Amino acid sequence: MIFKNSKRKTKAKNVLNKGSNILFTIGFSSFVFIGGFVYLFLLQQTKSMTKSKENNKVLIAQLKMKTDQLLEEYDFLNSNENILRLARKYYGKNVKQVPPKGVIYH
Repeated sequence: MIFKNSKRKTKAKNVLNKGSNILFTIGFSSFVFIGGFVYLFLLQQTKSMTKSKENNKVLIAQLKMKTDQLLEEYDFLNSNENILRLARKYYGKNVKQVPPKGVIYH
């Protein structure tokens, strides 16, 4: 009788071990699957972030070029020659560029 009881206990332990082994395998494979999914998600996010950084660099370069063009246009519009040309256009050809009164030249 002692042998029968010990055999039953070992059979019960083997059944429990098989169940825990299956449970461990399922848990481990789920963990690996979730880890892979998180890795792919983070990889996709980093790719999109690098693309957006590249797009922002291109946009910044374009805006700097446009700013330089606008500054050149502003300097041209505020130059004395352009103001004189516009004055002649709207007020006639009698407009002349004369230094202001009170200016002392050395």
